[in-house]
Amino acid sequence: MGIVKGVTTNPSLLAKEIRSLKEKSGDSSVERIIKNICSASPLLPVSVEVTAENSDEMVRQGLCFSEWSPQVVVKIPLTDQGLKACFQLTTKGIPVNVTLCFSLIQAFLAAKAGATYISIFLGRLQDNGQDAFQILQETYQMLKKIGSSSKLLAASVRTLDHVYQSLLAGIPVATVPFSVLQAMLQSPLTDKGLKQFQEDSKIFSSQLSLKSSQTVFQKEFSA
Repeated sequence: MGIVKGVTTNPSLLAKEIRSLKEKSGDSSVERIIKNICSASPLLPVSVEVTAENSDEMVRQGLCFSEWSPQVVVKIPLTDQGLKACFQLTTKGIPVNVTLCFSLIQAFLAAKAGATYISIFLGRLQDNGQDAFQILQETYQMLKKIGSSSKLLAASVRTLDHVYQSLLAGIPVATVPFSVLQAMLQSPLTDKGLKQFQEDSKIFSSQLSLKSSQTVFQKEFSA
């Protein structure tokens, strides 16, 4: 549909997929899973998260991930070691998604480290009793004011309201579960209108089918 502009993974999702593949006796390697995602999503960025805790190992893992596909974006947590690794990887031309960001100040540091994407976790901020959308909007404005090329990404999106508020804040990109994406397409008014149109069209739909058949016949005859 042209709606999906990227894919993000995390260790929890990959572990679930690996367990599922093992039960089916399939290739359960992380590399194979990521390559399959890239093949199914040509030209789209695919975020793959490091599991190391020190910067040297994060960089090593990031370099390894980047060899799997040019689509890979290395996902790194917002820690001091993570920002160090982010700087080293982006300096080498490897895109980085800095994840687990929860404040404007953290996002500022990620931007200065060269992050390609900065993921702010809306659902988790709300779980902690914070105004997630104020933080999101203020962070977005801050990045614009400092002229950062880092793209702010709304993460931990759980509901349609999360999507709605993110759009109001000026954030055009969000990571959403498939259930939320499906819900974005739906409206009872759309269903009602479509049902009415389909009912009303019965009076002339047979004419359209006949005309279509005649057109095909004419084309084949003239050929």
